[in-house]
Amino acid sequence: SPIEINDKVTKNLRHDVGQCGKWTLDDATVWAGYYFRWNPKSIASIISARQHRPDVCLTASGLRQIEDAGTELFHVQGMRLPFRKYTFGSTGGPLHVFFCQWEDGAERQTGMWWSKKAERLRAAWVGRRRLGQQSLEFVISGHPSLEAAAEALRQRLPSLVRIAPPGD
Repeated sequence: SPIEINDKVTKNLRHDVGQCGKWTLDDATVWAGYYFRWNPKSIASIISARQHRPDVCLTASGLRQIEDAGTELFHVQGMRLPFRKYTFGSTGGPLHVFFCQWEDGAERQTGMWWSKKAERLRAAWVGRRRLGQQSLEFVISGHPSLEAAAEALRQRLPSLVRIAPPGD
């Protein structure tokens, strides 16, 4: 079912496109998916995109970060999507979070551009500036471990993501 994006979130994120949904699977796990896109515009747009991260947003909403397990590449339709893997504590049990931030034209991306100063400098050096940004995030509850949730995501990701051709 769709999740409505409230005005406060819209104002803070300043995204151009946002879609969110939540569903429960037959195994009683609960999934939420969030997709945001920032069209290529100003530096402020890029900063807004890069500030939207689970370690910032979820902790600000009162959740406690338990684990940051680094980045893992998930394969979908010939693409390698770098998802940062987290576990957060909540009153209902652990939430396993998978977050991918993507910059337009980064088909060979191995991690999030904002994550390393050297990669940001390299991006500027090769003229990659003011490109569109997008993020994809899945929050999964009901799995006993982050690895079990990661395996479930690996299995379901091809049915959850559509890779659009360039210019689409």
